[in-house]
Amino acid sequence: MRYIAHRKESGGKTFFETLEEHTKKTEKYARKIFEIDVEEKEKVIEAIALHDYGKRFKGFQEKILYGKTDEYSDHSLPSAAYFLEKNVLSLIDSTLNGRKLKKAVDFLKNKDLFFLLSYLISKHHSNLGKFIPFAKAKGEYNHYFFKPEEDCVVPEYYSEESFYKIREIVEQKGFYSDVNGWREKIFRKLTENVSVESFYFKDPYSVFIYSRLFYSLMVSADYYATYDFFQDREVSDFGRIKNINKLFDTFNKKYEKMLNAKNKSEINKVRTELSRKAFSSFIKNGDKRIFFLNAPTGAGKTLISLYLASASNVKKIFYVFPFNTIVEQTATVFNGFFDKKSFKVINSVTGIDMEKDGIPVAERLLRTEMMHHPLIITSTVNMFEIFFSNKKKHLYNFWQLQNSLIIFDEIHFLPLKLMKPFMRFLEFLTKTLNVKVVLMSATLPKTILEEFVNDKSLCYSLLGEETLYKYKIFKQRVKPDMLRKIPYSDKEGYEKLLDDILSRIEHEDKILIEFVFKRKAKEFFYFLKENATRLKDYKIRIITGDTDKIARSEIIEETKEKGKMILVSTQVIEAGVDIDMDIGFKQISLFESEEQFMGRINRNLNSKNPKKAFFF
Repeated sequence: MRYIAHRKESGGKTFFETLEEHTKKTEKYARKIFEIDVEEKEKVIEAIALHDYGKRFKGFQEKILYGKTDEYSDHSLPSAAYFLEKNVLSLIDSTLNGRKLKKAVDFLKNKDLFFLLSYLISKHHSNLGKFIPFAKAKGEYNHYFFKPEEDCVVPEYYSEESFYKIREIVEQKGFYSDVNGWREKIFRKLTENVSVESFYFKDPYSVFIYSRLFYSLMVSADYYATYDFFQDREVSDFGRIKNINKLFDTFNKKYEKMLNAKNKSEINKVRTELSRKAFSSFIKNGDKRIFFLNAPTGAGKTLISLYLASASNVKKIFYVFPFNTIVEQTATVFNGFFDKKSFKVINSVTGIDMEKDGIPVAERLLRTEMMHHPLIITSTVNMFEIFFSNKKKHLYNFWQLQNSLIIFDEIHFLPLKLMKPFMRFLEFLTKTLNVKVVLMSATLPKTILEEFVNDKSLCYSLLGEETLYKYKIFKQRVKPDMLRKIPYSDKEGYEKLLDDILSRIEHEDKILIEFVFKRKAKEFFYFLKENATRLKDYKIRIITGDTDKIARSEIIEETKEKGKMILVSTQVIEAGVDIDMDIGFKQISLFESEEQFMGRINRNLNSKNPKKAFFF
């Protein structure tokens, strides 16, 4: 019988895709994107290919052919049931050659894998939930066992709560018709004994990662196959790196020229030394998985990390930042080194590219949603959704983590209470999916991160802890000081704060003033505008989380121009923002925040004499 998987209307005509055609396309795409080697890889691909097998049901066929909705038409659960029945019962049959029951059950070591794959099939049109409740049949899974040879009609509805009750359905269909009753005994034993403790992958982290990988491969292969039919356009480029030397050719030429330049400033000499050392350490420790790059603010961590990436044999590179402001600034840096088609910003404020190059909108959307670019610049929130969310829309791209390099900048912004689960997850992710990770920070010591990792042989500090203290040039750029211990929280306080600022900026052009709260920053900004006559030739600007990216970019560029300027801000300028001011005034907060703020003062050592950062 010819079963239909999809239909589309085009040019006044109706076109159908058979279930056989869709199954073959899904398998084809699964093989293209499934890169790592795992046990039973062919069985995983089989599960992906058979994810829509339940569309053979009469209800689904009548719905897609005639629009009828009076029959049951769901196909996910029947597909899952068919896969489990097919594989578990075939394994049982393979053990019925005189084996004792216990030995037969022990022999079926893969049965937990089949339960997992069956569960993932049942969820391919919804979000992931918990595996164990599914295995215990808290939902409706156990209602849909069927034999593929029979008419595709939904079997009688059963309401049993426990998963092992599946055997009653199987018994009624005669699946246990062997002389000695071995199949019934073994299946009864199997369905009473599903748990994470006995799971095929042995530990919960592996279960978690493999579950997400297999699910991601399944829904992505299905997505590509469906897109192929509806758009009549095969997907051939998945945004994987084919030739990393070619990708980084322009960067390598420009960066090597910078490193080899003569007559460098003192700070650029130090940056060159740090780059060379980090690169050498990265190459020599290729067996490591997690790298720490601890360097002071202004040391050039972004360019150093690109230098490392150029030497990594990976298929995808992710740059991850805690704030969208840094994401946008990094994209600006990338523009100077890479072709625009080779990288993509993916976050909550950036849409799809709409350049006039003849590419259909549907393909543009596909490239963005499925991360079809070799270099991805994204936010920590977006990456954590890929790592940990159970939503289908976030899991599409989990497979893209295979054979990748993930660079986390400003890792100190992750709350300390999340460090342990985060580092443990990275430990298993890097080993399981052949991933390398670089964690960068100016304030978080490697020892804090490393204490949360069980296998410390995976980790390596590229510059060593002494780098934070070795170079006097960094600590001599700016000196901290205190203003008067009075409140600066109302108009009277703002008057005193302005007096203190004016008494200290006589010979300074670029002034940075930071508040912890956005409301206070805005209040003081408007207060300065009202008192502009006291500020002579100073332009007054403000950057907060509400400042749009165009205005923010223009203001940052203004800080690099000649002339006097006062910039009022919140903490958004602390991380990864390339500004170099002459003097700073900051509302006291956390120690790490103070250090980041000081990294914006005399950043490039334009003054050999230390500049001042005042705290209030």
